[in-house]
Amino acid sequence: MFDFGSGPPYESVIAVIPAESRIVRSPELSRCSRTQKLAPLECLARCEMSGVPVLKHLLEKSDVSGRMALPEFMEQCAATGKHALRDELEESAVSKRRVAKSLLKTSGITGKRAEPQYFGKCDFTGIEALEEELGLAKCPERSIAQTGYSAPS
Repeated sequence: MFDFGSGPPYESVIAVIPAESRIVRSPELSRCSRTQKLAPLECLARCEMSGVPVLKHLLEKSDVSGRMALPEFMEQCAATGKHALRDELEESAVSKRRVAKSLLKTSGITGKRAEPQYFGKCDFTGIEALEEELGLAKCPERSIAQTGYSAPS
C-alpha cells in the first residue's frame, strides 16, 4: 500500500523472496508531474488537457464528457452548473457566458453561437438565427427593400 500524503491510499503488487531479501517483481515507476513523487504506473493517470502524468486523485472528472483533468483546466457551465473542461465550453455570442458547446446553437445567418432561447426562425427564409439578426427578416418587404433587391420587370 502506498500513501502519498494526500488522497486515498494506492495499492500495487510486489513479489519478494524474504529469505533472500530480494524483490522479484515490482511495478514500473514514474514521476507525478504535480508532486514530483515517484509512484507505480497504476497510481498515475494522464491529464487529458496537459497530457502530463499525475496521481489519479489529483484529477477531476468532467460532468459533460467524463474526461479527467487537473483542477486548473476545469470550469463551471453557466447554464447547467456542471463541471466541464475548458475546451468543452464556449462563450455565448449573446449572453457572453461560458456554456457547454453541446448546448449552443449556430445562427444560419452569421454562424454566431448562443443558447437556444436567443434563437428564432425567419418567417421568410425559414433559417434559424439569433433573434437580433431576424429584425429585418420578420418583414420580408422591408428586408427586400433594404437590400436593394427589385423584382425583374
